[in-house]
Amino acid sequence: MNTKLKETLVGSFIISLIAIVGGQVIKYIVQIKRPCVEASTCVGSWFGPYDVPSLHAAVAFGLALYLSIRYPKYRTLVYLIAIGVMLQRVLYGVHSWTGVITGAIFGLIVAYVYCRVHI
Repeated sequence: MNTKLKETLVGSFIISLIAIVGGQVIKYIVQIKRPCVEASTCVGSWFGPYDVPSLHAAVAFGLALYLSIRYPKYRTLVYLIAIGVMLQRVLYGVHSWTGVITGAIFGLIVAYVYCRVHI
């Protein structure tokens, strides 16, 4: 495995971990309920009750920024995937637009700080 790929995998893991842990902390500080909790339509017990920020959106956009910096040729593809993740969370009713947009912004901030420090 080449060095660039190893660094990319490590960076992706760290950005994802920070986005997930940091996002969970924010969820429990803000405590805005998910739309499906308000409507009693959440399926499955794995959903936590809080909406903001969407951790899926945070990870997707954090990785999109990081990967687009590491591999500029794939910039459009990684952002289209991140937008797809964001839309899916809203369309399934597990997040509001506020939840996914704040998640995306949080993920972008995490990745930006990581890139400023490590690249």
